[in-house]
Amino acid sequence: VYFFPVISDVYKLSIQIYPLTPEIVAKIMTKISEFAAKVIYSTGLCLVENRCFWEGFLQEKDLTKGIDDINDILQSIAEVKDVTILKVLNH
Repeated sequence: VYFFPVISDVYKLSIQIYPLTPEIVAKIMTKISEFAAKVIYSTGLCLVENRCFWEGFLQEKDLTKGIDDINDILQSIAEVKDVTILKVLNH
């Protein structure tokens, strides 16, 4: 179990992609660098052959764009099928 202390609210990004390859993860990280200074934690997995996800957590303080803009940036990756952005409640 890992714990990552944070000093601001956190967003969870869940990106459905296919295929899940190192090249596509690199595309995601390049796009994330357009709106976030760093990623707290990320992982990727495939539930079944064509249903893969990259998930990551970002601190609100590290974001330089709004949620709608972030969604648009991530949706611009051809292999992205869906994007979900959830604010993690801090209480």
